[in-house]
Amino acid sequence: STQKELNPAVKHLQGTQEKLSKVKEKYCKHLNHIQDQAQKTEKQINEDFVKLHQFLHEEEKNLLADLRKEKEEKEQKMKEKIKSISEEMTSLSINIKDIEKKMDQGDSFFLMMESTVQGTRIGSTKPGVHVPNRDLIHISLSSSTAYASLWKIMLNLLLRRVMVTLDPNTAHPELTLLEDLTTVTLGSTRKEDLPDNPERFDVRPCVLGSEGFTSGRHSWVVDVEKLTRWVLGVAAESANRKGGIKLKPELGYLTVGPILRGYTAFTDKGPTRLDVLKTPKKVLVCVDYEAGKVSFSHADDMSHIYTFTHKFKHKIFPFFCLLTRGAPVRICNL
Repeated sequence: STQKELNPAVKHLQGTQEKLSKVKEKYCKHLNHIQDQAQKTEKQINEDFVKLHQFLHEEEKNLLADLRKEKEEKEQKMKEKIKSISEEMTSLSINIKDIEKKMDQGDSFFLMMESTVQGTRIGSTKPGVHVPNRDLIHISLSSSTAYASLWKIMLNLLLRRVMVTLDPNTAHPELTLLEDLTTVTLGSTRKEDLPDNPERFDVRPCVLGSEGFTSGRHSWVVDVEKLTRWVLGVAAESANRKGGIKLKPELGYLTVGPILRGYTAFTDKGPTRLDVLKTPKKVLVCVDYEAGKVSFSHADDMSHIYTFTHKFKHKIFPFFCLLTRGAPVRICNL
């Protein structure tokens, strides 16, 4: 009887023990994940700062070399000027002594002639210490422009700007690509001689980048100043390209663009209106594959537009969709 009474209690405790074991296992997985993330992030930080240190060391070396070169050139110029002035001063001293000697001899006629000639010669020399700007050292890091340039270069190092070119085999038949494959324009005539291969967009005027990503961090800048309507982002290799494609992350498209009466992020829940205060001229697209993030910013001041968080399962490619005819989209490669 007592054994029977204990059984439910034991079973309850055993059930609790099992639940706690599962919770413990879950926390252990979380702990391992946190440790793994911290290790990867530490490695990433170390790599980033190695690049920054290398860049700053090279920049310091180059700037000091330029400064030394400029200093030597300016010093040589100043020494030549000082030598020229010294020679002129010596010549004047000789002339002064010569005049004083003739004054002592009382040669008034020669003195009058000589002083007239010397007066003309001396009058042509304008003494003074006027150093033109071009003779001063001009290399300086104190100006905001110089610092802005350095920050921009360092930022590009951290953002891992990649060379992006367009893939003609994916281009919609109404899109025209320039020879360097960095500029594309939507025309009004459809090219009928293009094969309708599986990777080509056949209804939407879209094109993909040539190179895809399965890991790492990557970014690129797109000039959209001449367009009023466009869509940018990334597309999964597995995403459908035929017919009226649906721009949703779950279907392989993470995109934003100024359509539907305003700037829009195309989320799984549907088009989401964005508060974009100014019209982007150049858009910076940043991808972090492991973190599952795709972010969009104004390339000029780095102000944020929108960020997707999505777990990638396939290779992803830069995605471009043009909705303004006759206006080019250009990839701003470094």
